[in-house]
Amino acid sequence: MAMKLNRVACQFVDTTDRRPIPLVICTATDNTTVVSDNAGYISIPVNLPKGTAFYLQVQSPGYDIPPDGFGYRGIRLVVGNPIERIKVRRINIAQRSGRTTGIAKYIHAQTLGVIGQVIETPLTGMDSVQTAELHGTCFVYFGDTNWSGYPLGNFKTTAGVAKTQSKLPNCPYSIDYNTDIKGFPKSSILENEDEPGVVWVSGVIRVGDEIVGYVNRRKSLQQQLAHGFVRWNPTKKLFSDFQKLPETSWRHLDGHPILYQDEGVDYVMFGHAIPNFRVKADVRAIRSGLTFETYSCLLPNGDVDYDDKRAPIWRWRSDASPIDSEREASLIKRGKLAREQCKFLLTEHATKRMVIPHRGSVRWNAFVQRWVLVFTAINEPDSMLGELYIAAATMPSGPWTPCIRIATHPRYSFYNPVHHSWLDKQRGKVMTIEGTYTMSFSGNSVPTPHYEYNQLTYEIDLSDKRLAFLASNIDK
Repeated sequence: MAMKLNRVACQFVDTTDRRPIPLVICTATDNTTVVSDNAGYISIPVNLPKGTAFYLQVQSPGYDIPPDGFGYRGIRLVVGNPIERIKVRRINIAQRSGRTTGIAKYIHAQTLGVIGQVIETPLTGMDSVQTAELHGTCFVYFGDTNWSGYPLGNFKTTAGVAKTQSKLPNCPYSIDYNTDIKGFPKSSILENEDEPGVVWVSGVIRVGDEIVGYVNRRKSLQQQLAHGFVRWNPTKKLFSDFQKLPETSWRHLDGHPILYQDEGVDYVMFGHAIPNFRVKADVRAIRSGLTFETYSCLLPNGDVDYDDKRAPIWRWRSDASPIDSEREASLIKRGKLAREQCKFLLTEHATKRMVIPHRGSVRWNAFVQRWVLVFTAINEPDSMLGELYIAAATMPSGPWTPCIRIATHPRYSFYNPVHHSWLDKQRGKVMTIEGTYTMSFSGNSVPTPHYEYNQLTYEIDLSDKRLAFLASNIDK
């Protein structure tokens, strides 16, 4: 007969509103480590007598656990006691709202019987997300995908359909993935399916009655094999109609595009964070690559285009070298641009120091009546790609307010974040941000169980007094 083990259990909740806190990492004195699930619970089976003291060291990025007299940050529980609710103070402006991908999202809550049975698809890790809505269906597309059956999974884009849900806490939407009968994620790439390399999709957007995007087939992060235009076939659940581009061409969709009208012309605007590219909002124009423009002060050879007073000439150009925040930072170091001449570098609200956006998205927000930029900064003191910021502007190309950090992930990454405007609440007062939580590029070799290489979400309440400056007069 199997022996029934005792347990240690608790639920972590936000001090301000008692909302459950996912991603609280707890380590026992025997080095057992468990992480709170989306419902904020942990449950540890132990073969210790009831009433035994049980200490857990506790950490959670963006949340504060005060140290005791010896410097330990943790909690004291008792084996066999009822589930204790542990209140934790949030430092982040953004409030963590759980994982949308991976397995074991409610594993501890289910073990404790506080949440009923939740059967999940065996996809254990999902890279960056793209979304597009067509005829009332919200399609989601993910990069490299791990699954439970083997260390290698699908590296040719995993697709699914997203549906908002409110029955389970801290998971803003559920996903119906495109998988085979074994639960393995199917490739979403039709053309050249058997060719080597990973295939990543980005720049996905609905234009008229079609969803289009950009694919990049790579041998590695450093080596590109092919890239170009694709069109989504919602019936076959595949990207097809591949139109190959020259190897170094920048005339393609990328990032998280938006639709925007300028002087009566409809454009698709996009960039890695702040939009610095545009093309007419027409599928034929996007596919041909002939009408793409970049907002730049650089000539085709990469030199700065100066006027007679040695000020850079910024304009939309069809024949130019593209520029973004990282290239601006490089040009400052080389003495080619002054800080005040740049368009894509931002200033931190409190310290006035320079912040370099890496990846992010721009979306219109009805609550503040501004375009809102959320992005991960690069090479920050606490993490290389783990610090999440927000800024606002009256136009999607800026000028931008100072930015403020809204979430931190010390020695971890939170890259390729996107604001899901389709999940906005109260006319945009509450925003949902999703990004990839991973130890990649962080220097950290210890993955967080269940959460590693998955999509983590945050909610941002724009009525927070610390964000009031986003709706201030920002015109220069």
